Amino acid sequence: MEVLTGYLSLKSVRKGEKTILKDSYTEGAFKITRPVYLTTSGEAYFYIMNPGGGYVDGDTKLT
Repeated sequence: MEVLTGYLSLKSVRKGEKTILKDSYTEGAFKITRPVYLTTSGEAYFYIMNPGGGYVDGDTKLT
């Protein structure tokens, strides 16, 4: 059985000319930024980040 290191859920809606984040949920290895609007078309972009260590096979904890 494959073990997941995180879960990410994003729900968005179109409000006028812009995409708006309606709901988000992250768990484990995933984090997201606020929406970034890079174009004038109103598309929302997100950076998905893995801020923690120890999620890669073979990593060990140093004591």
